[in-house]
Amino acid sequence: MDRQIRTKNKIVILLVIEFLFILFMAWRLTGKGQEYVLEMVSIVRSEESGDMIDYVSQNIFLRGGSYRVVIDYETDSDMTNVVDVLSESAGYGALKANTTPLYAGQRQTSHLFWLTGSVSDLQVKVTFGGAGNLAVSGGKLVRTNHMERAWLLAVLVFLALFDTLLYVIWKWGKQEKEIRREKILTAVCLGGIILGSSLPLFTDYLLTGADMTGHLLRIEGVKDGVLMGQFPVRIHPNWLQGHGYASGIFYCDLFLYLPAFLRIMGFTVQTAYVCYKLFINILTCLIAWYSFKRMFHSNRIGIFGSFLYTFYMVRLVFLYAVDGVGQYTSMVFLPLIVYGFYRILVEDQKKAEERYSFIPLSLGLSGILCSHVLTCEIVLFFILLLCVVCIKKLFQREIFLQLCKAAVCTILLNCWYLVPFLDYMFSMDLAVTKGGAAYKQIQTWGMYLPQLFDPFPPGGRYGARSAGSGMVGETGYGIGLGLTLGLLMISFLLTVVRKPLQKTAEEEGRLRWLVGRAGKIVLAFGLLSMWMATIYFPWDRLAKSNALLRQFIATLQFPYRMLTATGIFLTVACCLAIKDLEVLKEAEKLRPIFVHIAVSVIAVGHLMTATYFYNATITESSGFFRLYDEASMGNSYISGGEYILVGTDTGKLTYKGPVCSERIVINSYEKKGSHVRLDCDCGEQGQYIELPLLYYKGYRAVESGGGKLQVVCGENNVVRVMIPSGFQGIIEVDFAGFWYWRAAELVSLLTACMLLLQIVRRFCRERNERGLKIPEE
Repeated sequence: MDRQIRTKNKIVILLVIEFLFILFMAWRLTGKGQEYVLEMVSIVRSEESGDMIDYVSQNIFLRGGSYRVVIDYETDSDMTNVVDVLSESAGYGALKANTTPLYAGQRQTSHLFWLTGSVSDLQVKVTFGGAGNLAVSGGKLVRTNHMERAWLLAVLVFLALFDTLLYVIWKWGKQEKEIRREKILTAVCLGGIILGSSLPLFTDYLLTGADMTGHLLRIEGVKDGVLMGQFPVRIHPNWLQGHGYASGIFYCDLFLYLPAFLRIMGFTVQTAYVCYKLFINILTCLIAWYSFKRMFHSNRIGIFGSFLYTFYMVRLVFLYAVDGVGQYTSMVFLPLIVYGFYRILVEDQKKAEERYSFIPLSLGLSGILCSHVLTCEIVLFFILLLCVVCIKKLFQREIFLQLCKAAVCTILLNCWYLVPFLDYMFSMDLAVTKGGAAYKQIQTWGMYLPQLFDPFPPGGRYGARSAGSGMVGETGYGIGLGLTLGLLMISFLLTVVRKPLQKTAEEEGRLRWLVGRAGKIVLAFGLLSMWMATIYFPWDRLAKSNALLRQFIATLQFPYRMLTATGIFLTVACCLAIKDLEVLKEAEKLRPIFVHIAVSVIAVGHLMTATYFYNATITESSGFFRLYDEASMGNSYISGGEYILVGTDTGKLTYKGPVCSERIVINSYEKKGSHVRLDCDCGEQGQYIELPLLYYKGYRAVESGGGKLQVVCGENNVVRVMIPSGFQGIIEVDFAGFWYWRAAELVSLLTACMLLLQIVRRFCRERNERGLKIPEE
């Protein structure tokens, strides 16, 4: 009794200390907003082309913290003149600031910078690029609380993890020694997997990834959209020099709300992005462990499968070399999909506990749909193939019902994304649907066999090259040495040890054995996906044979993307092989030795490939950079411009004010993101105003009296508001969407709540069955 009282007292003291510390961190948010006037002095810089006039501020003493620099200027050129924040006394990494370009259509620019210590010689410099004219009229520095907000969030997360760790240690201390040892082993192994797969993140810079710019703009677009009042964010207001881009409708941003939230809380661009990658590694490791543990009813095989899948070479390439956010995010959910099909096709659906066995499959499919549409197409292909192979089993009443539940649940859960997506796809003349792009033959972009099995692929910036260029100088994708050794082990088991395996499988009577139907399907799918990634697969012939196949192949773009599925199939096959060795009844005394040797050899091979990749990527990358604030990124990168109206000249989408017809007078104009507020007077005849917003269906214009004005597509596909004759007053324009979008969001929200409730109920029921009820205080 006394011990319990002492324990409770310690807990109370700890919570009080944490609460006071949180209050202190929250108090540090206040008292900011101090302004420092910049006295911008012109200086002459001599160049070969002539004298250049730059502008430099006085030296300013600043304490550590975050600041916003604001510069008032006039120029007639875009992205040639730049603003820099400088300090010679700042130590390494103490000043976190980027070069920010200036635009002709703006009269003021601002961006954030961070100081980790005090400096006495901070200067702001505006450098003339040599084109056109530049005049700087003044500027200021404003103290913000971005750094304090970031520290507050970091402290909250740390304390939450610390308290959870203390609770787990206390909980495990009350369990039996063997159970406690197994849980400690699991925690250490999973922690090691997460740490090992995240090693390239522990730098103070970002490697130059092929797709990084677009995805960083997506994160900033979500952040800016939320700050502008959009939720969910459909139009990214920062893209195309403030004209907005409907990336959020076509490329689901659900998981990017995490780094966007970190940006809102004051983290730098690269810190938010690194945290997102770390989160993905944690999620990949834990979901893979959970899925394989459940499939094979073995915690250690769950750890082994999680290790193989988390360190899968292609996943690491997408994560660190290509920066394919959609691809490596979607790979998180592939183990959950495989586990979902296992639950439905293998487990007895007549049991009461399998009533909700469709949930893992539905969650896995939803995760991929909200990550990467192209991966959805690959997954759908293999699902259809599985349906053909297992056609008889699928039409068993219980199994068919569970598959229908999974399909319906997936659709309902993703209505919030699917309804706007399909609405735009079928009602707007977008480049992605009606651009008339010529079909690109993709077979020549496939991989050679040596590339597929290369144990140590070269590093650098990963990308595909035509087979006509050969393999010389090309960075490649491969399955890695670990999975290659796994395939050799599987070949050995299926040839030399086939009969003992068949005997064991028949006695066990389960589908999961390697020599059984499930093993053959998984292995066949893995080999098929590898073949489809090479130049030897007849992609071009298939494209010419059928219009539907042609469309699918065109969206695939690069055959190596089929290796996304290879990783999960080969991982399951290797786990099946290890499970076979564990229960093999022949040579029982030598069986543990065989298992340990097989696991060790595959694991070492896997780590060798990952280690070589880390070293090659970090040391041979085509470049790196440090990125702190979005203003230095630019905002015009839209890749192929798939989500704009056909006929739009993106070169004319620059920062500028409204354009109106002759008889309209604009008294005031204000634009923040996709929201515009203006005061205007119109003549007797109806006129129009064109705004610097890219036109998409869903924009709404409301006048001060509450009446709605017509919004149409204007010149170069910008938003045009039709003004009635004699109008005088204020007009507000913003992106509002449609009522049926809101209805779809409500359906998804209710479905998510029902699924969450069921998951919690199942979790509590399983704990009760194991006798692990949480004791009441």
